[in-house]
Amino acid sequence: MTYRLPAILAAGVATLLLSACAGPSDDASPRETAPAAGVSEENGEPVPEGAESPEPTESTEPESAGNLADLPAGEVARLMGETVAALESVRMSGTADIGEEEPMLVDVHFDREGNCVGTSTFAEGRAVEYQAVPGKVWSKPNREFWAHMAGGDEEFLSEIEGKYFLETGNTDLTAFCTLDRLFDEDGSLGILADLGHSMGETDVHNGIPVVTLLSEGVMGTTTTLVAAEAPHHPLLMVGPEGAVALELSDFDVPVEVSPPPAHMIAN
Repeated sequence: MTYRLPAILAAGVATLLLSACAGPSDDASPRETAPAAGVSEENGEPVPEGAESPEPTESTEPESAGNLADLPAGEVARLMGETVAALESVRMSGTADIGEEEPMLVDVHFDREGNCVGTSTFAEGRAVEYQAVPGKVWSKPNREFWAHMAGGDEEFLSEIEGKYFLETGNTDLTAFCTLDRLFDEDGSLGILADLGHSMGETDVHNGIPVVTLLSEGVMGTTTTLVAAEAPHHPLLMVGPEGAVALELSDFDVPVEVSPPPAHMIAN
């Protein structure tokens, strides 16, 4: 008997990230240029020779949601994309609608190298634990998962319970477990780079000031809460009609994979 972790997880997450991390739209305005040397900032008149220009004042105030919210939506998307492009690892946790009796719950920590540790939980307590290194993935469905697939075969359930399955090469899960597969070098996925962006309300999410970035896609609107202060991480991403909702955290925290011993791997 074989099984495959639903590929819709990878597809749903990819769709969500496509719409939220698309390239900047036309409303991204250029930054203001500084006045030329020897010209007054107040009125543009030449400064008399020998006169001292006032020293610029550096603000010591942290960046607030207010001044990030003042930027065009395309610029906010660009800043978020640059932040994502620099990430080495991230944790995603939340829900994805896969058409079952209830949404799938997912909690996965992965990096650019293909290291990954996570759990997906389905209806009726069915769950699959998985961990991966480049080219290999170990998955361990729980008893409820196997009972759903194998019915009441107690002999089979007793034999398979607690065992890991090893897959090698390119699989849905190894593809999903690689951060580079989700983001291009510029932090976007490129395919939907012409999507429009707009700004929503400012807020505080888990104690962090955020702005709301609304991204229009072919499937609807994706809502992303972006950290107002640098680094501008996406902290919460909600897809159209709430079909996918993901919290992002543990940015650049190393992924620790512990491959199971040989006797725990099913033949």
